[in-house]
Amino acid sequence: GRSDDGLRVRETTVLADGPEATLALLRELHPEAVKRRQRIESLKKRDIGWVNTRLERARLALRQAELAHAEGRLDDDGLAQARDRFAQRKETLDEEYDAILQEIHRIEREDDRFRIEVVDPASGRFAPAAQTQPDEPLRLSQIVRAVQSNALDWRGRLGVYLDRWWEFLTADPREANTEGGVFPVIFGTVMLTLLLAVIVAPLGVVAALYLREYARQGLLISTVRIAINNLAGVPSIVYGVFGLGFFCYTVGGWIDAGPANPWPIGLWALGVGGLVATTVGAVLLGLTAKPRPGAEPTLRTRTLGLVAGALWLATAALVVALVAYMPFFHGFFRARLPSPTFGAKGLLWSSLTLALLTLPVVVV
Repeated sequence: GRSDDGLRVRETTVLADGPEATLALLRELHPEAVKRRQRIESLKKRDIGWVNTRLERARLALRQAELAHAEGRLDDDGLAQARDRFAQRKETLDEEYDAILQEIHRIEREDDRFRIEVVDPASGRFAPAAQTQPDEPLRLSQIVRAVQSNALDWRGRLGVYLDRWWEFLTADPREANTEGGVFPVIFGTVMLTLLLAVIVAPLGVVAALYLREYARQGLLISTVRIAINNLAGVPSIVYGVFGLGFFCYTVGGWIDAGPANPWPIGLWALGVGGLVATTVGAVLLGLTAKPRPGAEPTLRTRTLGLVAGALWLATAALVVALVAYMPFFHGFFRARLPSPTFGAKGLLWSSLTLALLTLPVVVV
């Protein structure tokens, strides 16, 4: 409680004193304390997280209705109904959120009742509950495990050793990443490696086989080989900057919000016509450039082959431009902006960046 002058007053009842009595009582009370801690963590992560998820969905639905109203696809009555639905949903979720908070506070008050003083024999000071609370003893639920090291036989020591390794490999970090486990890091590394292997292995092996076994050796293939060898020696920081700029900000931003400066519909239709023309021209010239069976390539067939290759490059460039500046696409996650979804750092973009870093090495 608190007195009138603001000073904190606590009623303390010592339940056990001395090493043996404290350890015995700790073994009795600690399992319940651990259950309280786990219950609090579950309420904060799962229950409150689920409330926040539903509230975010309701907010996104309202935001989509506002965007549709701004574009003329929803009238004023529809927007008013969307706002009413959001207000009702928010009121319901706020009540559920308050109920969860009350349950958390109730368990925390119960948890605060049980403290333990772990005293350093050299300094005489006890371990505080937090660095910002130097005068508060540890809560019983903050104790991860209590072990009498000198009283353990080799089986007990092995059990403690394996238990700590299991915690390190399977638990989440805690106390600002200074304690606990590294399971999220392990999971992210495994997923990153799997995505990297799925992308790099097929492309790298196929490219290497084509360049070595099927591609006609010449100036173009020599240039490609030189470029691949140079890419294999590029520092990884360059790939990282490229991945951040291209994948996160460019591709991710396009997925979230669509093109920043879309082409007019007439210009985009003209580009589609140009795409059809270049594709047909590249196919026809490629067929015409093939020499007769058993005949040597002539200057005419070589020229037609170069023109067909240039048309294929123009076709690829037009495809990229038509997709990048499509006037009919407004992004998949406009309602979430300005908070990016794909336009932020993530596992997918990291995998693609590492794939670009690894692909030249695989090809070589």
